[in-house]
Amino acid sequence: MKATRVSNRKKRTLLKEKASLKTPPKVKRKNNFPVKKNKTQNFKKAAGIGITKTSKISDDEQFLDNGQEADGALSDVEKVDIEKKTRLSHTQKIHNKFEYTRGDVGEVFGETWKEIVIGPETDLLRPVGINLNELPQKVYPNLKVELDGIQLLPIEAGSLYLPYQKEPYIVTIGPEDEEPVILPQYQSFPIHNRSPSRTGYILNSGGSIWCIQWCPSIKSPDQQYLAVAGFKGTTQEHHPIGECQTTELENAIQIWRIDCRQYENDVAPPKLDLVICHEFGCAFDMKWCPYGAYDQIDLIENGNFFSRLGLLAGSFGDGTIRFFSVPHPESIRQHFKMKNTIQEPLFIKFKKPLFTFSISDTLCWTLSWGGHTKFSSGCTNGNVAIWNLESIIAEWEINGGIMSQDALYPASYVAAHNSCVRDLSWNSIKDPTHIMTCSHDGRLQIFDYRDPWIKHVFQRIRSFLVSFCWASNYGGVAFTDSENSVRYLRMDDPKKTTGIVLHRGYVWGTSCSFYHPFIATCSTDGTVKITNICRLRDRRQRPLQVIVYRLTWNKAKMQFRLWENIKAEETLFPTITYENMPTPSFAPEEALQRVAWCPNECAGVWLASGGAAGLLRIDCTDRRLKDE
Repeated sequence: MKATRVSNRKKRTLLKEKASLKTPPKVKRKNNFPVKKNKTQNFKKAAGIGITKTSKISDDEQFLDNGQEADGALSDVEKVDIEKKTRLSHTQKIHNKFEYTRGDVGEVFGETWKEIVIGPETDLLRPVGINLNELPQKVYPNLKVELDGIQLLPIEAGSLYLPYQKEPYIVTIGPEDEEPVILPQYQSFPIHNRSPSRTGYILNSGGSIWCIQWCPSIKSPDQQYLAVAGFKGTTQEHHPIGECQTTELENAIQIWRIDCRQYENDVAPPKLDLVICHEFGCAFDMKWCPYGAYDQIDLIENGNFFSRLGLLAGSFGDGTIRFFSVPHPESIRQHFKMKNTIQEPLFIKFKKPLFTFSISDTLCWTLSWGGHTKFSSGCTNGNVAIWNLESIIAEWEINGGIMSQDALYPASYVAAHNSCVRDLSWNSIKDPTHIMTCSHDGRLQIFDYRDPWIKHVFQRIRSFLVSFCWASNYGGVAFTDSENSVRYLRMDDPKKTTGIVLHRGYVWGTSCSFYHPFIATCSTDGTVKITNICRLRDRRQRPLQVIVYRLTWNKAKMQFRLWENIKAEETLFPTITYENMPTPSFAPEEALQRVAWCPNECAGVWLASGGAAGLLRIDCTDRRLKDE
């Protein structure tokens, strides 16, 4: 056997020698190492190595075949210089291509935004990535509440649906030596009374906040409305995933009226304007129809219907999704002749919702509107349900408001994940086609609803993925990960992510806007942070994170403290090892769970956030005018 092996080795040697006579010998570099082909050769071509002396660093770059050099090779110093220029040129080409293909209509934020750090500026707000004038200004005009479609409850009866009664919170705003503020339930206090450099309010909603949604399509800054919902309790109330709630179903959706005018003498404080009482359990998610559902007038139309504030969909503890046509509070007051009680909240109860969606053996959990024509929900079993609202509402109008259960079944029911779907979003509010989802199985993926069985996984981590915001007007997505941070993924380069925000606790919520490039995040460490993703255009700049505020809880004194005017800092990600791995612990009362930018251009710099203790914060992030 040994002789046979030697013979075979000799044969292979002779074959190699014959083959070498047919092809020219390889050209060696000065270091006497042969130039390799395939992947190494392609990498060197992309990096600019092996360019002839007469080549130009431009769009018509020419590389020698097989990595060979021509006569008159460049010196090592010239090679390094050309390589750097080529890399910069290659990077600039990718950047330009990425910059002009973002969004739905080929728009990007201007270069002015790149230098703005502390917060968005009101003067620069404009819709980017979507042409709002092309969207329908009035959708589903027949979906309105009749005058006898609601029941007006007295304050004593309606208060039973609100969160449990608690002692007023004691809150210190700013330095520790400031006089504390006594904040009862459903009352507010202006932040700028204690911190002159800020404009905002602190509200006490009473219960753990899991849903914060601004009412869209409102063009008057002094009449902004904010829907708030969640649990009836605070840190003591918990609901296991996938378990249907069967007891204590009385709950409420709070509609707060916010005056978002800046530096006016007659600015009204926030007030609880409308309370929607229901018996569907706690609220897991809640979304307004993104456009066309708000009536500009606040009068009764044709004497038969209330003026509409918007179309609101919510997922509740009993596993269902309910749709409401929310009447305008001023329209209710006019009908019931309650102009003298404008300072008191209205308690209403719908006799029946518009539609009720439900799926057997699972709970509908997270929600997303695909414009006004499509609607989707992520379920606790990992599936995604998609409804065609146009066809459902058309049948509802034909049948006079009577719908069969089969007509309300989803048009598509996709097995998307192996665990519960924590968040989902459509790619656009105009002609949406793709849905992005994240789940407890650690996957962030996207699929086309027309062919939902083919999915593309962008990220896969060995932990829970609970939130993301799809900045479709910027060509990327910001998502939370297991290291208490938020990372940004460009859609044109999905293999690379950039860390933009770092918290000390688990990140619960993210939010982005159509009007500015700032992404907002909130965490269990009690902080709300914003960062400008336009700074990612320049690779030499590191992302900067601005802390809007920080909430802490002093158990010994039984009071909260709001830290203001915290200095902005660079987003630095230290190398985590087993020895220096942090294990921070925060009080449950400090956890902030939801954050939301206002979707209306007239108030696009206003940010709402809330958490487990029931404290709701409303901030104007345009500090430029305040500094001036």
